[in-house]
Amino acid sequence: MSERPPKPPFAATLVVRASQELTLAEKVVWLEDHAFDRGPEGAYVSAASVAARWGGSIAPKTVELARNRLKLLGLHDKVARVGARNVFGWFAILPPGCSPARERTTTEEVARLARRLDDHVRRVGDLRLESGQSPAPPAVRPLPPQRADHRRDSGLGAAALGGRGEGSASAATSESSFPPVVKQDGVGSHEPEIPELPAPRAIDLRPADEVTDEGFAEMRRRRAAWQTEAEAARRRKAASE
Repeated sequence: MSERPPKPPFAATLVVRASQELTLAEKVVWLEDHAFDRGPEGAYVSAASVAARWGGSIAPKTVELARNRLKLLGLHDKVARVGARNVFGWFAILPPGCSPARERTTTEEVARLARRLDDHVRRVGDLRLESGQSPAPPAVRPLPPQRADHRRDSGLGAAALGGRGEGSASAATSESSFPPVVKQDGVGSHEPEIPELPAPRAIDLRPADEVTDEGFAEMRRRRAAWQTEAEAARRRKAASE
């Protein structure tokens, strides 16, 4: 690349967060590369470092896959870094017409641009299929946990212990066939309680550099506290000996 692409304004991060077509991993990677893009070589933080910054909630391989998919979708670009340990620099970008024109934006504009971004992601995927190219590889989405079949397990367990097993299976059937409301107070006794949803978190509109510096300062504070506690524990152990 002869010239790096322009860095989207901070308000563009709100558009990416509001997208419904991008996965959580892709949003994390886009936001990280946007935050670390501070020069002509873009963000050259390694995939392992991105994963570590998120406490292992995302794997380094997932970061690599997300970067490649974002590039296929036109939401990332990269430049080679000759002789560097991290051989590529990454640029978080947005398609034309999907980025706010100013640093400050409105909720309505964020929603409108997020819909336009989702349309772009779907359109790129359709065009790749029509041209015979492989679709952009989607990030792996976790499947919901499967409930164990207590009726089958209880019957087999009783038979394995020398019993018939039918009683346990029928009891499990009678217990698990009805919702907790029915089993407790009878059919139609009361409506199930609906838990209250937590209040939505406020969107942090500060510049990315300021948020990142604050995070590093908190990490240093916690590390200093841990070192102080470790030193105190070492002294107590030495005194007891």
